[in-house]
Amino acid sequence: MTMKHLAAVFILLLVSTTARAQTIGDMIIGVGSLTLPIEDSSNLKSSISSFITSSATRAGILASQFENARFVTNVSAVQLDGDRIQINGIPLWVAEIQYDFSVVESTSGNQFASYSLTIKQTGDSENDLMRQSVKELNSKRNAFVSFMSQTKSDILKYYTDNMDRLLKNAESFKAQQDFDSAMRLLGQIPRECEGYEKVEAAIEQTFIDKIEFECDSRMVQFNVLRGQQKFDEAIEMLMELPNGSSCHAKSANLIVEVQNDVCSIYIQQAESFYGLGNISGALQSLLGLEKLTPACASRKKTL
Repeated sequence: MTMKHLAAVFILLLVSTTARAQTIGDMIIGVGSLTLPIEDSSNLKSSISSFITSSATRAGILASQFENARFVTNVSAVQLDGDRIQINGIPLWVAEIQYDFSVVESTSGNQFASYSLTIKQTGDSENDLMRQSVKELNSKRNAFVSFMSQTKSDILKYYTDNMDRLLKNAESFKAQQDFDSAMRLLGQIPRECEGYEKVEAAIEQTFIDKIEFECDSRMVQFNVLRGQQKFDEAIEMLMELPNGSSCHAKSANLIVEVQNDVCSIYIQQAESFYGLGNISGALQSLLGLEKLTPACASRKKTL
């Protein structure tokens, strides 16, 4: 697996969800907060979510009905001035329902576009007005798809125009050893942006820098534990060295060195007991050697 593939896996872990995984560079518009003026609105929210995601798909955008997509569409609806009328003796409510849509970047809250539409509706109650207006959204689909298409263009333009600034911001995160934030920032830039190859290079380098930083940090901890003769913990630290890091290749030799450290302690104990004529103690020390390296086996055999 190349560094680029490892970086893609890493960013996937950062932004994936149990519902819909995002990969690096995906532009996914999901459904954010839905604010409706009636309490029992779960069915209405489902219909509005479907309206948004299907429109986004028609506009050539990846869509998700889950709130943690990289870009989300927030919706609020309000009932404007209404009145009661009678038609053929049947009392009805008539009013205008205004829907306000805003597309934002989910982590920063940066707003890219907004759209409002008004639906004049009748119903046998104020709640029924809202239910009927949701059905009427579909009559506005073509206009909403055009809005979503323009939103896609606006998002790509924003990230293309601000790419150099975002790359610098990612470097600032890296300077603070906050590699995860740097990767999240880079990962939100859509791959369709002009000049995206600079982002790919930055992601790969950030991933390399992250695993090298983790490698160096763990090596410091390893040396401390080894110096404290906490050999089991030291070996566990080596086992956690990140794959692909420059020091990972050295871990096998270091494990042998630690095992030789353990060997030296038991051999020295055995030699001390033997020098005092305590044969039983010497044998017990030698029995404590669970894992023998070639060098340790030679010392044990000699003793």
